[in-house]
Amino acid sequence: MFHKTEDLKGNFLEQTKNAREERALEKRREEAAVIIQAKIRSWLARIRYTQGILQDFDSLVPDLPENYTKEDFKQALDIYQQGLRLLSIWNEERDKDRFAKFCRYLVASLDFDSPKISYVGVGKYLMQ
Repeated sequence: MFHKTEDLKGNFLEQTKNAREERALEKRREEAAVIIQAKIRSWLARIRYTQGILQDFDSLVPDLPENYTKEDFKQALDIYQQGLRLLSIWNEERDKDRFAKFCRYLVASLDFDSPKISYVGVGKYLMQ
């Protein structure tokens, strides 16, 4: 009879130990799932952020025709801001053509005297 009580006590202690380990394992699984979800969400947010910047840049900075006129240009400050945003997510392989287009646009803007269009106007604005 005394031996049977010890078996029940040992069995009970083993069950509580197993239950505790199972709860700890479940807690670790939930924490791992939360970490994985957070990593994926942040990765998706970075992708969306990058795509938004690239789309904004492509829509704002035009491809200049050979015989460009003043009407082909946007305001220099807008182009400056888009250039900064592009450089904040710079990837040489992906953005090489965009950067070349940006440089061509800047050089072409220097042909005009208007500080709103010419990229020199950005320097005047930033120096104030």
